[in-house]
Amino acid sequence: ALSVGTDVTEEREQQDAIARNNAIMDRAQSIAHMCYWPARPESASTAWGDCTFSYSDNLEHVFGYSLAEIDIPLAQFIQRFVHPDDQADMIGAYRQFYQGEDQRFAITFRLKQRDGGYRYIRDFAEKRVDVGNGAMELVGMSQDVTQQTAADAMLRESEIKLRRAHRLAKL
Repeated sequence: ALSVGTDVTEEREQQDAIARNNAIMDRAQSIAHMCYWPARPESASTAWGDCTFSYSDNLEHVFGYSLAEIDIPLAQFIQRFVHPDDQADMIGAYRQFYQGEDQRFAITFRLKQRDGGYRYIRDFAEKRVDVGNGAMELVGMSQDVTQQTAADAMLRESEIKLRRAHRLAKL
């Protein structure tokens, strides 16, 4: 009987390296309170408000919602989850990014939570358009910056108090 075998050692080592790198990336995203999201290709060629996204596994850690809860077109997401005072700015910014010439985009908004509170989320995105067929690729990331935003507010308040104390000390 003739037996034929294939050495898969190198392929297995490559798969293990990819798995290790993916685990490191997942951990890094968790540490930074962020997730990534490419636009689904079939939705990126439609109107900006109809665009839908795929998300990395730690989506719920960042947004506080599961994929099933937020897997809706962008315009509906903004209406349902974004603070009313942030909606117009977010609509305008995403529309301009989607339709305009800018290749990069960043915006901070408040995302409603189940308990009625809000998280501050910072979105960053990049756009590439194929000059041949006009196909658009959108890739972005969202980061929960709630703690950073609160720390910045406390710092501003401390600076105000320090300036007041300094003025009073001179009197």
